[in-house]
Amino acid sequence: MPMGSTDREFEMRRRRGLAFGGVGIILLFVPAILLVLSPGSSTIYAIAAMVTGIVFLIAGFIALPGSLRNLLRPKP
Repeated sequence: MPMGSTDREFEMRRRRGLAFGGVGIILLFVPAILLVLSPGSSTIYAIAAMVTGIVFLIAGFIALPGSLRNLLRPKP
């Protein structure tokens, strides 16, 4: 069964959303763990990385088909 253009677009959006979410989780939790293990002068950089991770998580939710994006779309 050949894959249609909508199936490819769906798969591409799913992979992009999962990639954004994965990067967001890494950027959120790795600096938090590093802060717990060695608090110090790099706190502002860790907080900046964690905020960036939150942005990537939100972008991942929006990029995933059938998720937050559909909830935010106005209904006709």
